[in-house]
Amino acid sequence: MIAREKKQPTFIWFLDIDGTISIPNLSDANERFEVWNNYLPAWPIPMANTLLQALDKHPAIHPVWLSAWDNRAWLWNDRAGTRHFPVAYYLSYRQRRYAQRYFCHPPHLRMDSKLFAVCYYLRKFQECEVVWMEDGFAPETYAWANYARTQGQIVHLIDTNIQPTLSLLRHHHQNLEAQTYRFMHWCLTMVS
Repeated sequence: MIAREKKQPTFIWFLDIDGTISIPNLSDANERFEVWNNYLPAWPIPMANTLLQALDKHPAIHPVWLSAWDNRAWLWNDRAGTRHFPVAYYLSYRQRRYAQRYFCHPPHLRMDSKLFAVCYYLRKFQECEVVWMEDGFAPETYAWANYARTQGQIVHLIDTNIQPTLSLLRHHHQNLEAQTYRFMHWCLTMVS
């Protein structure tokens, strides 16, 4: 039997939770509020399940959790009925030191902990485009993205705190599936 080579994804999609698919500070927060496992507060946006399902099904996208929820992010996968996505954040001290030393940044660039996690995870996916969905980015993340672009890597930073991203995520759309695919297309084609 001949072993098939596993196809590398085209896009690595890093996904935060709080502020992206769970947004508490919107006018409909009270009606969306849920408590999971008796202690985890969540405010799922209307498109949370359909977005996770679409990311899971898309053959060119490799979704990765990048959230302080750590492995508890899998509760979102369970809620959406998808496979558990890999978790890239938090890094151990050893992984962080390794990332700091070897990956994806000019030597003078300061990096926050999520950026270290992204660089560490990307060591196996250097040919892939990056989509990173987060509720605000540190200045060093923008500097890293610009530097990565000079090295030939395509990086899409999707800030869910700004328009039109926030409006696209928070509204109750008549056809959530169609809106989810429009949103994903927009994320994959925008230049950040």
